[in-house]
Amino acid sequence: MYACQRDSYLKEFETKIVALSENEPYLKVELEDTILFPEGGGQNYDTGFIGSHRVVNVFREGRKAIHYVEVSSKENDAPLVPNDLVRLKVDWDRRFDNMQQHTGQHLLSAVLETKLGLKTKSWWMAENSIEEVGQSYIELELMDGHKVPTNSDIQVVEQEANQYIRDQLPVSITTHKLGDPELEKAYSRGLPEDLPKDALIRIVNILEDRNMCCGTHVQNLAHLQIIKTLQFQKSKKTTEFVLYFIVGKRVERYIDICFNRELQLTNLLKNRPLDHYSLIEKALTSCKNTKKINSNLLKELALFEAEKVKNMDPLPKYIIDHRKEGSSEYIGTFIKELTSDKGLNLFIFLIVGNGESGNPYQLALFGDPQDIKKLGSKICEYLDGKGGGSGNRFNAKINSLKEYKKAVALVEEHFK
Repeated sequence: MYACQRDSYLKEFETKIVALSENEPYLKVELEDTILFPEGGGQNYDTGFIGSHRVVNVFREGRKAIHYVEVSSKENDAPLVPNDLVRLKVDWDRRFDNMQQHTGQHLLSAVLETKLGLKTKSWWMAENSIEEVGQSYIELELMDGHKVPTNSDIQVVEQEANQYIRDQLPVSITTHKLGDPELEKAYSRGLPEDLPKDALIRIVNILEDRNMCCGTHVQNLAHLQIIKTLQFQKSKKTTEFVLYFIVGKRVERYIDICFNRELQLTNLLKNRPLDHYSLIEKALTSCKNTKKINSNLLKELALFEAEKVKNMDPLPKYIIDHRKEGSSEYIGTFIKELTSDKGLNLFIFLIVGNGESGNPYQLALFGDPQDIKKLGSKICEYLDGKGGGSGNRFNAKINSLKEYKKAVALVEEHFK
């Protein structure tokens, strides 16, 4: 059992280096003991420092906790040497966050089972990041004799869990040897296959819930601060469900992000938060209608332009056009209309789009297969495109019009 399991609140610790090995770009360090938790039991690994050297990951190999270390290149930093005494420091913000999520899961699982008959099958702890709040989830199975829970039922579970937090109920951890009858009273999702016979098994006790667990936990539910349940989803199997949740500081940060987003929307929509949904819904409907009108107008424009070509006298050998406001629908309608008259024989070189986000350049060639074969790849190369075709068609997405004049000259030269 590691020091982090004996006391999850240890922030610093002295121990000896047992062994070192290279694992580019990191150094693998085995220690006599550690306060840095190795990934396992659904809980993420800890990070921290061995002396001045940063630990970026910790894995378990049998009984060993292997630390992946970024070796410092600073002259004043002491090198890592086997048998040397070193001081460990845990990244406490990350550790405490992991503790909050893990104990929060145990508490939620306990209430979900006793209240709704939802038994925990497994769980996953999400990594937190600067960009977004990590949302962990529990996979649940409905026990026989219980009704399918609703979102309102989940809210009741959340309220009860938060009441236990306010009641400052203790979290206790007991240790037992394999074969101890107490282990039979605790729930387990299976012990590691490589677990030594003399290993101590930990049981985390919350309320009447007893779970075997190797992770780090808070000493009192008050340290969780608050639990917030999020999405509650049914799986394809009617007896299985997934519940997303966040605990403690993640709830604080989630509220900050939501509030800032609300401020941004208020400034953008020029109205109070209560009206945001209806205003956005109205704007999306308007945008959808505008897109439909625009699509119809582009089709009409394509028909008009195609008709102009068909009425030319004499009929040109080729048509070259770049329609910035065009779309794939414009291409399809234009070519279809021109080729509806089977007696019409001309080469079409058409580009649509302006190259901006949401309106990329698209290239379409249509004509005699021999002309397509000779010109298609070369035009695509000039326009930094990627695509292909067969027969009388060639389509590509293109990235640049810097060599557009060369592509035009190529076509003009070909049809002289």
